[in-house]
Amino acid sequence: MMGIEPRQTTSNIGFLNRPSRVAIEHGLNRYYYSIVINCKKNELEQKMLLNLNKENWSGSLRLKQYTDQHDTNLEQLQKMSKLTEEYNKWIKEETKMTREEFMVKSVGMKNPKKALESEIEENLNTNVMDCLGSMVNTVVF
Repeated sequence: MMGIEPRQTTSNIGFLNRPSRVAIEHGLNRYYYSIVINCKKNELEQKMLLNLNKENWSGSLRLKQYTDQHDTNLEQLQKMSKLTEEYNKWIKEETKMTREEFMVKSVGMKNPKKALESEIEENLNTNVMDCLGSMVNTVVF
C-alpha cells in the first residue's frame, strides 16, 4: 500500500484521543486509536455501587483467632511503649525551649501524644469488640 493505514473512517473522529509521545515512540499511533468511553450512572445505580463493599453491622461481631488477637495486642503494646518514650522526650524538649521555639521546631513532626491517644483508643475498641463478640457467641451458640 502507499504507507497509509487501511482503516475505515468513523463518526467518532472528533472523540479520538491523540496518542502520547510514548505511544508514538513505540509506533502505536499507526495501529490503534483510542475512543473516549464515558458511562453515566443514575442516582440509584450510584447508591447500589456505594453499598457493594460496605460492611454490615454483624461483621464486627465475627471473632478472630485468639492467638492472632494475642499477637496483635502484644504488637500494639510495643507501639504504645515506644510512643510513651517519644512523648517523654517531647515533654523534656518542650520544657527546655520557649513556646514559640518549640512550635517552630515541631512543625511537620508527629505529635506523640495524639498518636498515643489514637493507638490506645484503637486497641480499646478492638478488645471491647472481641470480648463482646465472644460473649455473644457463647450465649447464642
